[in-house]
Amino acid sequence: MIKAEITYTFTNKESFETRLLPYIFGCGMFYTKKNPKLILSSQNSIYETSFVVETRNLTQFVSAITGMLRFSPDSILKNIKIIKCDKVISKGLPKEYENKPIIGAILKPSIYFEKNIKGIIDYANNNDYDFVKDDDASEYSKEEFKKIKSQMKNLKYLQKITSLDNNLGDWWMVVPWVYGWNLLEESSKINVTASHCASLPSQIEWQPFIILSRLAGASLVVGADKKFDSTFIIEEAIKASKETIAGVPETKIILGGGINPKRINEVLKSLPKEDYRYIGFASGSWIVNEIDK
Repeated sequence: MIKAEITYTFTNKESFETRLLPYIFGCGMFYTKKNPKLILSSQNSIYETSFVVETRNLTQFVSAITGMLRFSPDSILKNIKIIKCDKVISKGLPKEYENKPIIGAILKPSIYFEKNIKGIIDYANNNDYDFVKDDDASEYSKEEFKKIKSQMKNLKYLQKITSLDNNLGDWWMVVPWVYGWNLLEESSKINVTASHCASLPSQIEWQPFIILSRLAGASLVVGADKKFDSTFIIEEAIKASKETIAGVPETKIILGGGINPKRINEVLKSLPKEDYRYIGFASGSWIVNEIDK
């Protein structure tokens, strides 16, 4: 069970009330009697409203509050405030990774060059990185996955998965907007799992994505640094990752997109040290550029 206060902004009141709102409450555009009475605030022609939604499970919750957004194209899901929910079962990070910033390298999809893969892993090993994030879920055979994993030494292999079958990673990663929130929820019960932001709809802000990922049990949430996405505010992301929700574990944000040592230092200097445990970094193209010099 999930009960939460949901906040949206929009400019077209008619499309919000007839296209989006009725479907949240399981009706439709010709039956709006179950719609809550909207309390609207308005600033610069942008409306904002909040109301309570209750569903039986996470998949139903995500479907209800996001499934019809495209039919109210100016509507934005701004915030989710959990009032009550079932206890989340989650395989948490080991203690040695929980209380510090962690740093990883990225193996990019569709760039299958064995030399580059080995070079990236070697770089991560030689620079005391914590993990290697493998963004490719389709191009490798099982034997190739084994070969990649064998090079990890003390690195954690964060492997993108599309099902619960035959996975070799030390940790797993799911793209819930592609492969489903149920897979993220089930994988998080079994193994340390990251929720990846790929395909995050533009009508959903970062706070709701992080809260939904926490409800699924994700120990890590992969986001986009503001150098890559100007709407990502690290302080707000950390707030969403650690705010107290009864029965729901905290999570760690992994920043990607234009990450290099200089940017890592900038971010860490901007944060209080007590927030270091909520942050991590993943670097891809910068490492490839370094090893190609």
